[in-house]
Amino acid sequence: MLSLDHLAAVGEEYIFTHAGFLPQKSYEEQVDDMLWIRTEFYEEYEGRETVIIGHTPVQYFDETRHHPLLFRNHIIDCDTGSYLPGGRISCLNVKKMTCWQSEPDDLCQDDRNG
Repeated sequence: MLSLDHLAAVGEEYIFTHAGFLPQKSYEEQVDDMLWIRTEFYEEYEGRETVIIGHTPVQYFDETRHHPLLFRNHIIDCDTGSYLPGGRISCLNVKKMTCWQSEPDDLCQDDRNG
């Protein structure tokens, strides 16, 4: 895992990264930022490419939200809180903007009693 790139550009339309990035810095200068950044990225990103991120569960913005969140500035947050009560694992088809999800609370079920 540690040897994987922290950012992947797919064509000229999409960028995938864990948390975001700082457009004014080179990618090499911000490996840690790509893992932990939040507000700065949401507020400052103005690129034309759509950036798909995780790291911040969409429930952070609205506790009733359970689907990927599309920001006005071409950011899609696809972290639907799989570790949270009621959270889900989500998979997003960025070309069609369709989403598949696990059922809420079906993760980590205890099957030892039945």
